[in-house]
Amino acid sequence: DDDEEEEEEEELEYLTPSQVRLLRKEAAKRQARRTLPRVAFPEESDSPLTPITDEFRHDELVLVTGLSKSNKKEVKAVAEELEYELMLEMQKEVFCVTIKGSTATFYAPFDDENDDDPTNESHNNKRAKKIVLRNSYQPNQWSKRIKASRDHRGQIVKEEPQQ
Repeated sequence: DDDEEEEEEEELEYLTPSQVRLLRKEAAKRQARRTLPRVAFPEESDSPLTPITDEFRHDELVLVTGLSKSNKKEVKAVAEELEYELMLEMQKEVFCVTIKGSTATFYAPFDDENDDDPTNESHNNKRAKKIVLRNSYQPNQWSKRIKASRDHRGQIVKEEPQQ
């Protein structure tokens, strides 16, 4: 059971700080161009996630407004809960990129298999271009530098060549 849990943890993806920065920048650009889809969060509805998931079919970034108008301190908690619910509903990773006031911007990457098939219904002309997240991280890329040996005072000990 422990091995299965470890494998599940390894499969979970996360965004690096540079990737979050890139997504925030892209969201700001799209908002300035008025191409960022906005969805009002319906608090009292039978299926509040349906309009949001519909927008995610056409775009990777979606701005959700009206998360917690009554209490601004609850906005982060509501955004995290919505992120989790969207992840379960869409069965893919969803990330909250920014939270500002009572709005939050969510990112859900497009599926790679949907891009290749032009006959697929979700692949249409309305669909935005996929955002490319670059990452230069490689496991075991860096190794610790060997530090010089020191004496009891913290001074570097120069080893004398043995004769």
